[in-house]
Amino acid sequence: MRTLSAGVCLCVLGFAGHAAMAQNVRNTGPQYGDADVEAGGGATSNGDMMAEDVLDDEMIIVTGTQSAGVAAVGRNALAKEEQARSIQIYDAGLVQDLKPEALEDLVTLSANVSFAGNTDGREVRFNVRGFDNAPILRDGFRVNSFGGVSNPELWNLERVEVLKGPDSIVYGEASPGGIINLRTKRPQQDNFLYLQTEFGTDPSASPRLDLNLAADSGLISGRVVALYEIDETFRDFDNPIETYSVSPSLRIDPAEGTIITFIGEATVEDGQADFGIVLDADGDLAVPRDFVINHPRDENRREFYMVGVDAEQRILDGLTAEGRVRYFESGYQYSSLFLPFTYDPSTRAVFRAPAVQGNDGDELAAQLNLFGEFELAGTRNRFTAGVDYRDSFAQTVTRFDPGGAIPLDLDNPDYSILPPPGDTLPPFPGVPQDQERVGVFLQYYFNPIDSLLINGGVRYDDVQLEDADTGETIRDFDNTSLQAGIRYEFSPAISIFGSYSESFTPSTALDLFSEPLPPQIGEGYEVGIKGQLFDSRLAYAVSYFDITNENIPRVPLVIPPDALNPLGSVPAGEERVEGIDLDISGTITDAWSVIFSIGYLDGEGADDVNLPNVADFTSALFTRYDVTENWGVSIGYEFVGERLGIADIDGDPATFDPLTVDPHFIGNAAIYYQRGRFNAQLNVSNIFDERYVDSVGNLARENYPGAPTEALLTLGVEF
Repeated sequence: MRTLSAGVCLCVLGFAGHAAMAQNVRNTGPQYGDADVEAGGGATSNGDMMAEDVLDDEMIIVTGTQSAGVAAVGRNALAKEEQARSIQIYDAGLVQDLKPEALEDLVTLSANVSFAGNTDGREVRFNVRGFDNAPILRDGFRVNSFGGVSNPELWNLERVEVLKGPDSIVYGEASPGGIINLRTKRPQQDNFLYLQTEFGTDPSASPRLDLNLAADSGLISGRVVALYEIDETFRDFDNPIETYSVSPSLRIDPAEGTIITFIGEATVEDGQADFGIVLDADGDLAVPRDFVINHPRDENRREFYMVGVDAEQRILDGLTAEGRVRYFESGYQYSSLFLPFTYDPSTRAVFRAPAVQGNDGDELAAQLNLFGEFELAGTRNRFTAGVDYRDSFAQTVTRFDPGGAIPLDLDNPDYSILPPPGDTLPPFPGVPQDQERVGVFLQYYFNPIDSLLINGGVRYDDVQLEDADTGETIRDFDNTSLQAGIRYEFSPAISIFGSYSESFTPSTALDLFSEPLPPQIGEGYEVGIKGQLFDSRLAYAVSYFDITNENIPRVPLVIPPDALNPLGSVPAGEERVEGIDLDISGTITDAWSVIFSIGYLDGEGADDVNLPNVADFTSALFTRYDVTENWGVSIGYEFVGERLGIADIDGDPATFDPLTVDPHFIGNAAIYYQRGRFNAQLNVSNIFDERYVDSVGNLARENYPGAPTEALLTLGVEF
């Protein structure tokens, strides 16, 4: 179900936080801001600041890590309004109002962010500013292996950050388009129990729980966020998607300036092996949107487990250290299935090969950060220094028999033939990989005068990939990345900024001869204007960007006959994107909020070919109005422009033809009711029942249809 979300309010006037509800039920108007004080010199976690601590006319700027608040957005010492880049933040209140079913329903409505598919059901992918595979981080940590981590349950998210532009300084590997960071819920200094149930027309049902307990002394607090969901979806599979998820956390404040937080998560999803749908030569859906091109009984099980600890210690005024450790296990396992790989438009037949695949991975990751601030000769100086370490293992086992292809007639589908058992299929070459990554970085921020901020950063990375069976080094990468920015504030209403940044992504993909591809190297420039208008009620940001990237893995149009790895990729040479972002968000009155985004980009790949699956134009609007103290309504839309696909339309494997997918316009609406501790809402998505393609792959696969008109009823109560 696609429900609308667009940017998120970048500032809030007169925040009246409802800490006990953790932003699930709000007693004030539609304000989607964040409730942390400005960073540097205090341990204030998200949600710990009560409404009475904030003056009615004070603007609250989001800063703070989930554990303590020393870092601002993006693992540095700057609030988002100070940064020389475009940033959007989606908080739990917005998620509650818009009821997105998946992460793509939330972040794709930021300007120039589009859904790029889900890699045959293994992990969600996004294009940010024209570049695919934007890293999806969990509390600042990236997980290399497939699994539930990249398709998170939104119920456990406190906020989602979209950080645009190349940025390898603090996280190491990054897409040149940007990073998506997921912040999970943490214990609050209050007691509450929030129960919620969702009922969808798919049909679907999902009971949910959010329980927080805190000692009166403030020494210890704990939280459990859990859900169960069963969803038939609109696709015509035999099995529903069934999800179990539980996320416990425990926070201890043993002394002033010291915070220790233990966290965990377990998510298991038994779902559908969904390979998308077939397009015709005009880029339209060739079959009904509920059609299954593999086999309706095909399944995919995904699992994600995580434990970790965050510890923060204020060393002295203006200097704080933070240590963070995570251990992840994740993976997926397909049932024996039919894998679609070619489509013949002349006969309307999809050829499907029997296959089975599974992946297991684990990772130990650690970060050590140091945040400092001092005055020198009357100037303000801040810095962030850090080191991070990651040791991960991933193994994918594939069995695949292209010679056993079974055609499926789209006009007369016959699903009576079942896929053969997976252990009878020939094994496909694959190398289990150990990856060890070490990085160190320094960022420095200098205010020669209050209105001028200059920043610079440098990072060094060393990455080793080894064959896990033999211990042989497959590839050893090292790289130095740079970043610089400047921002000048004329007044709260207008600031100008400019930045240069670099990205580095060591590739784990293999070429056609099972050799690792070279790392991706990107660089980007960005200039823009941002500020707050109407007594800081309305925030805006407009940016122009120019980004290049080299060595992006692409599936080749023609596979040579001597290829050892027909599923391999080739480096695509240099790709360049330039464009404009515009995001406006805020409150017009205490009862009326509006969020608007619009983006345009012009992308050009190798050999002057347009970039695939990239929309040249995106726009979104969300507006909510609280009619009375108890009732509210919202409406909105999402518009995505034309996108390019590549397909073998004429049946000649030596020539491939462009495939253009039409734009789509999706309308959404909702009505809200709240009385005391009870709240209810009804969200309706795709109210015009438009048939559209959500993401584009090739002619036969990875084309995901958008959902029809659907409704979702949510009931919630606080104890």
